[in-house]
Amino acid sequence: MRHGFRNSCAGHRSGDRIPPELVREATAATGGYPFLIQLIGYFLWREAEKNNGHLSPAAVGRAVTARIRRNEGVIIGAALAADSAKDREFLHAVSIDDGPSTAADIIHRTGSRLALIAKYRNRFLDAGLIESSGHGKVDYALPGLREYLRKNPDS
Repeated sequence: MRHGFRNSCAGHRSGDRIPPELVREATAATGGYPFLIQLIGYFLWREAEKNNGHLSPAAVGRAVTARIRRNEGVIIGAALAADSAKDREFLHAVSIDDGPSTAADIIHRTGSRLALIAKYRNRFLDAGLIESSGHGKVDYALPGLREYLRKNPDS
């Protein structure tokens, strides 16, 4: 397909267009992260090649699922490869919340003291796994990490 993803998938061959809801679904699955934009684009391109330039809801769903698997295997797997059990305890304590977690919540969930939580917080900030979300709050910086930890509570 030398015509470019936009041309082939936008239906220039058949007169069809990608429904806006599919564009929104694919866009939302990227979270605005450049690597995930590339992954979704790559998997959408592959789906379009298999379907003569057409993208169906099922094809977008397959691309999103493939993006999740690849992100978990390549990015998240590598980021967590050397983590200890205590590291994971901290990260799992953050995954309970749908948004930022407070230091008090993490202390309560782990039973650790503030000094230890601060140590892990600083280490994960430096590693790029979490980010500060206001005074005394942290959230994941790595897209998909919360969902991965929720799906894999024993990891």
